[in-house]
Amino acid sequence: MRIRCRKSCRRKINLSRTASVSPQIPRKSANSECPLSVPAAGPGAYGLADVRFIARIRSFVRSDYRLPAAIVKSPSFNPASIYNLIADILIADTGSPDTAALLLQSVKAAGDGPVGDGFGCDVLRLDQLHPQLSGNKLFKLIGYLQDFAEQHGAETLLSFGGPYSNHLHALAAAGHLCGIPVIAVVRGYEHLPLTPTLQDCQELGARLIFADKKTYARRYDPVWRQQLADEYRALVIPEGGSGEPGERGCALLAPVCAGYDEIWLALGTGTTALGIARGLAELGSGFSGQLVGVNAVADQGALQQSWQRQMPAGIRWRIIDNAHGGGFGKTSSELIELIRRWDARNLPLDPVYTGKLMWALEREISAADQAGTAVPRRLLIHSGGLQGRRGAPQLSES
Repeated sequence: MRIRCRKSCRRKINLSRTASVSPQIPRKSANSECPLSVPAAGPGAYGLADVRFIARIRSFVRSDYRLPAAIVKSPSFNPASIYNLIADILIADTGSPDTAALLLQSVKAAGDGPVGDGFGCDVLRLDQLHPQLSGNKLFKLIGYLQDFAEQHGAETLLSFGGPYSNHLHALAAAGHLCGIPVIAVVRGYEHLPLTPTLQDCQELGARLIFADKKTYARRYDPVWRQQLADEYRALVIPEGGSGEPGERGCALLAPVCAGYDEIWLALGTGTTALGIARGLAELGSGFSGQLVGVNAVADQGALQQSWQRQMPAGIRWRIIDNAHGGGFGKTSSELIELIRRWDARNLPLDPVYTGKLMWALEREISAADQAGTAVPRRLLIHSGGLQGRRGAPQLSES
């Protein structure tokens, strides 16, 4: 379904003109062959002592997590395709639900970094789920895709993000794969060259609408969001996929996290961590470990205060607030060197989230080595976002 911008829309909601939309790309059929091929990295490929298998697909996606087949949003949209998309992404290319993907890998010290023999953790490689729809972004979209299928009147998905937004990139890919029109409200100006991220979004069929700084600041305004929903007949998704539906999808990761002493992940909105925490709280076996979040935002303790209100009872947690490197998206020569070092071990990181996550983890392990403390069993969640490396000139060729 093609979305047309009414002449009054800029006057009503103060948005700049929409960018041109590339020709429509054929949508992926729910029954088409899955293009995913998860590389089977053997021992040594990541400097690994061993390779572990993650839980089978049904530990990620509950067998009853299906959408109402009777609901049809547009001629090209099949609600069942959402479940099939998730299933296709989370299994290997054989197409069998009983096939486990090689996504959980055990990383040991390699002698080329600042940490000693105490370094060791499993890395959940969510970056390997899919070439475009990867990382925690997929899971944050699951709840919204479910709500879209169940919400009468919504014909498009609309959300917000910056020029290198991982969220918008994933949303455009999900819309392309599921046959759902997507509108991306982008912080920026139409006359500027498109970033590689926005070029991808456009090629995936997403419509780009640019908003200046003042207009974009209204993205949390419920009145403005309702105007957007009415104007475009859209389900409006908060920036970054935050909110209860995003947490609902991320809770599906909880069974993989259970059994670890510490679960480490980078924080932006904190949606993924809250979702995992709520999933862990619902597990019958209980969870005795600790959730460790590395804040990528210099928020003056705002996330700390929010978690004190929102974190489920019984879940131990802590936030590391001094590893953002000066603020969201800020880089340094030290961070770039760390990323290149892990590139050499075939564990790619991004400078916004996972690079700072690994920086904080290395720092903590180094301090623990010097103190001679016991080594906990850690899981590091790789949240993807590698397409955002294109925004760092120092990494653009790697």
